[in-house]
Amino acid sequence: MHVKSVLQKLHQQEVLTDKQWQQLYPPRRKRKKIRELVSSEHFDTKVLVVLLQTVCHLTPPYPYGWHAAPLNTDSSLSADVARLQLKLQEVGGLSGLRQDEYPVLWGQATDVLTRLGNQEVRVRIQRIENEMLPVDLQSKYIALVKGAWNASDCEAMVSKLVKLENNRRGTRAGARSAFKRNDGMTLDG
Repeated sequence: MHVKSVLQKLHQQEVLTDKQWQQLYPPRRKRKKIRELVSSEHFDTKVLVVLLQTVCHLTPPYPYGWHAAPLNTDSSLSADVARLQLKLQEVGGLSGLRQDEYPVLWGQATDVLTRLGNQEVRVRIQRIENEMLPVDLQSKYIALVKGAWNASDCEAMVSKLVKLENNRRGTRAGARSAFKRNDGMTLDG
């Protein structure tokens, strides 16, 4: 399936909001001016996670898929994308954070982001760790995460993505059975 048609389906099913759709495909009247500005650097975290899970041909982490914690021993890209999503959902659902909880959450997020990124990401993380962020900016960033990853929206998004994944699995299984050889074995084994 073509990437745009997959994304259109996600938009129609309200996995992607109108605002997120416009990040991916700016309106025609603005497109000429900002076409070159369409970049993953400008996408919110939810759009990035949805793109990675739906159009980047990543295999869901074994054995639980995208929407449950992967095995601790799994350090694959898919597992880290799932971990990042779950961490963002956890933070988005918090009403507060005890001082002793912050280092644990920060450490888990840093581990995932470092594996997903590169040395440049590690340098940025170290810079953030050494800077004092003013309280108003702290509040702003917390509000951004909570707004993007609030519990009710995430539950709806996850259920829609699970349904899409199950439909895709059914389609793949049907295609494999259609290509069975005479001896009953499928092409993949």
